[in-house]
Amino acid sequence: LEKFATYISSESEYKNYMTEKDQVVARSLGVLKNVVINEENIDRANSTIFYKVSAEVDEEEVLKKLEKKQEKNTLNVKIKDFVRSGLNAEKQLRIGDALKYYYWSLLLVKSDPKSGSLKCEELDDRLLTIALPEKINQIMNSLEFKIKEVSESKKYKNIDFEMKYKGSSVQNLVLTYFNGDIWSQPVKVRDGVGNIELFGDAAESITKLSLKTDHMYEEQCNYDHNVKQALKKVSHIPFSSAKFKVKIPKARKDVVEKPIIKKPVVKTEEKVVEKPVVVEKKTPVKKPVIVEKTPVKKEESMLAEHYKNTENDPMGMKKSYFGFKGGFNIATFTGDDVHEDVESETFYNVGMFSITNINQNIAIQFEINYSQKGAYREETDEFGYWQAWTWTYEYVELPLLLKVTLPQGDIYPNIYLGYSLGVLVGAESYWEDEFMDDSADMIDYLNPTDNSFVIGGGVDYILNQKTLIILDMRYTMGLSTWWNEEEYGIEANICNSMFSIMLGVGF
Repeated sequence: LEKFATYISSESEYKNYMTEKDQVVARSLGVLKNVVINEENIDRANSTIFYKVSAEVDEEEVLKKLEKKQEKNTLNVKIKDFVRSGLNAEKQLRIGDALKYYYWSLLLVKSDPKSGSLKCEELDDRLLTIALPEKINQIMNSLEFKIKEVSESKKYKNIDFEMKYKGSSVQNLVLTYFNGDIWSQPVKVRDGVGNIELFGDAAESITKLSLKTDHMYEEQCNYDHNVKQALKKVSHIPFSSAKFKVKIPKARKDVVEKPIIKKPVVKTEEKVVEKPVVVEKKTPVKKPVIVEKTPVKKEESMLAEHYKNTENDPMGMKKSYFGFKGGFNIATFTGDDVHEDVESETFYNVGMFSITNINQNIAIQFEINYSQKGAYREETDEFGYWQAWTWTYEYVELPLLLKVTLPQGDIYPNIYLGYSLGVLVGAESYWEDEFMDDSADMIDYLNPTDNSFVIGGGVDYILNQKTLIILDMRYTMGLSTWWNEEEYGIEANICNSMFSIMLGVGF
């Protein structure tokens, strides 16, 4: 064989008009095994010998060795390139880019154990695991924030501010601020200047402004293939973030005061002469706006801090949510008079809910649900005949719940309990045996209301700072019998109980 090549793979990835990965892996060296001659042609007249053969190549082993070698070299080169890009951005006061590159470098170092001993000569040949966190924290602690001008009208307030780094104007940076309900969308600072707008009640009620910087640039992480893979291996690395709380000065009003002219009386021998004396206007000296930096615990991640409290604004969640949910019930009958053969049956539920947050940890949740309850029973009688019953009761339920939440970043685990009133809207009994089946309307034989105790828990997840995704699991225990004693003529203690799982979305 003069030569051969084993084609292994080709892969290209594009996103937002950017090439994330473009790789062709070919190998002209390998180990052939199980060689088989498929075709043989010997042309002695033209001195030509031709063989067509097939063989197997251990591609996985070859690819593993190739990727291992490439990953080691390529990753270390990219890490150092990010560090150099961060240093260059810091010199040019592109602080947003500097934070991004330093943070991404650290992510790549943390994601690869072999890079733990990596050093960079631009950082005095110190370990990057030590030097990079110091660089990020140094930038955070050196940022300066100052309000330049405030203008306002009814239900609106516009705030211009400036950002400096070591006394010089920051060229780019990303900030978020608390708008009275949630943390805002990113605000970009360019040439040292940024702008904040407050609307509605927030414009009147907020007297202190809470801001913080971003260092992750999470939306841009997906643009780089290695950073994207690193995020799958390690979670976001926590840092203390530069956070500012400043008083909002009153809007400036350009009012020109007229000079006050006093006319004192001056006595002379002949007559009284009045001489005007002009009193010069004194220009009030404005007090400088004092910017205070509030330290943030280093162990708190940026995402967790995104939804933490502030002094004036207690919740990262919105103050209230309204949404829809649905799921299924595993229902049965409970009570002293329930037949021993009664089993649970699966039904469904759907409804609406509203959540009102009293503070960060306590909320009131009200719901209006259409919920099916009931049970199932089957038996074989003494003659060997099989028969079964399915009871399906339909209620409009009105639960009122007290909810206790323990925030963990943007995830809100919770437990709750409360009371539920059910209003009967339909009831059916379905019966079948080996030969026939039948159904009957039972609404006149049930009590019109159903009282229940509710206890449960779940997880709420805040998506895009506004949308709430909820996973809800609860047990509803009947407190009153559904058996209508007046219709049946006898007393019986039979209650509805069920276990429910629901998934919902709130806005």
